[in-house]
Amino acid sequence: MKQLLHKIARYFLPVLFISYIGCISLFTHSHVVNGVTIVHSHPYKPGTEHGHTTAEFQLIHMLSSIETENPSMWTNAGEEKAFRSIGESLRKLKTDYIDLLLIHQPFGDYYGTYRAMERAYRDGMVRAIGLSNFYDARFVDLVENVEVKPSVFQLETHVFSQQKRMRELIDDYGMHLMAWGPLAQGSDRLFTDETLKTIGTKYGKTNAQVALKFLTSEGIVAIPKSIHKDRMASNFNIADFELTEEDKETIRRMDTGKLKVDFNDPDMARYLLEYDKKFNPNS
Repeated sequence: MKQLLHKIARYFLPVLFISYIGCISLFTHSHVVNGVTIVHSHPYKPGTEHGHTTAEFQLIHMLSSIETENPSMWTNAGEEKAFRSIGESLRKLKTDYIDLLLIHQPFGDYYGTYRAMERAYRDGMVRAIGLSNFYDARFVDLVENVEVKPSVFQLETHVFSQQKRMRELIDDYGMHLMAWGPLAQGSDRLFTDETLKTIGTKYGKTNAQVALKFLTSEGIVAIPKSIHKDRMASNFNIADFELTEEDKETIRRMDTGKLKVDFNDPDMARYLLEYDKKFNPNS
């Protein structure tokens, strides 16, 4: 038995180690989730898009030991700190103004942060301000109690989560919806969906192009992410066809209302707040 274990250790462990190093070297890639870049490695088919669930991203984060110079998402929350941060950003960008500035998510002192953004707007440092990932009551409460109304409201929006309820609220306040993750964060489900494929075949378009065309035809600003030049070009190439009302109604029925990252979920809020306490205990 000892000899068998010795042989296993002698041959299997080196093979396992080499496989591990090979996996890290060959399959390292990144995902951008609401502006946050997550770098990790696991086997996947190169050249294809794929995504992860919220739970998987949380697990990736917990397994990570990477720390940055300023890892907290709310280090600059609050009026004075946020205003200084805006000025510092302008200095680093070597510009006199920012076209659009958003609050990332509704945690921490976001009221103070918004007041700082209003100051920056009045001072000409920012041309437009807005919100990201606010839902329902928090959205209405903030918008009803600020002086400079948000111009843009950014939410996870795609064919599987079309944000019907929030779109009605946004319309009531005359704001523009901007869709982050408009391709469901690269979910294979979107790229292989038969409904989108059937519609796309009529126009010689891909599933992604049909999904983006649907959003823009609904008056939604879509900001798809890709690191591949050909896909970027493909994402732009949606101006030469129009979806019929029947096409759009078919896509509307695809809406499940389920989000990849739910910022209205209490568990998600606790996770993000605990993250901040861990990495920024003195903020």
